[in-house]
Amino acid sequence: MLQNHRPAGPPLPFEEAGDGFPVLLVPGRLNDSRLWAPVADMLCKRYRSIRCDIRVESSNRSAQAADRSSRLLGLMDWLGIARCHVVAYGSGWSWAAGLAARAPGRAASLTVVDPVVPRAEHSPTVQENWHLEMLLQWLSVSHGSVVRKPEHVTVLAGVVAQQTHARIAEANEPGLAPALGAPEFPILEGICCPVMALVGQEAGPESKALVASVFGQTPRFQLAQVSGAVRHSPLEAPRAVADLLQRFLGTCL
Repeated sequence: MLQNHRPAGPPLPFEEAGDGFPVLLVPGRLNDSRLWAPVADMLCKRYRSIRCDIRVESSNRSAQAADRSSRLLGLMDWLGIARCHVVAYGSGWSWAAGLAARAPGRAASLTVVDPVVPRAEHSPTVQENWHLEMLLQWLSVSHGSVVRKPEHVTVLAGVVAQQTHARIAEANEPGLAPALGAPEFPILEGICCPVMALVGQEAGPESKALVASVFGQTPRFQLAQVSGAVRHSPLEAPRAVADLLQRFLGTCL
């Protein structure tokens, strides 16, 4: 049963099982902790598995971008965890990356599973939202503060929109490649722990190449494929995910 604890920051529901070095399991934007239940049941035989829910009520985009990472750190503090492995699914990788960049000594490793990153075929709005969230995450990490004033967020959104549309227009010019290439995620530059990306073996080659190009920015990166999975690896192939995780985590300490 999820426990709703209140550390110094906002409440963050979680469920934990097992003993050993802690592993923090983070869901995506459209998921909750139940996504990780099959994998957590296997990990808890060797690790202290902690799967959490992240709920942000604020309508301020900059507060959301920073608060998710700070809530993860707050949960670690409440549980008395100084250092842990961080594993995130889908869009949750950006919050986990914020944790690893903001507190580099506290993330023993970062694993992203089926990470969602904007692609050329996504609408300009989707790409703008992603780049804006990444920019706000980076600002909160690099400057130690959050851009909270709505008018400042609006200005940043306008800048990101102009850059995104310019890149799309350039990519669609005759004679130029239609793909936008790897998006820039400055938050990744602050990560110094080992990083692994897990992608479904049945996912398209373009998706695998994009994930490798994005997360290849980190200094110690490796890519692994989940046998029998497409885009929802923790549910489609939990045993394969757990096996790959344990193999990777065992090399990170």
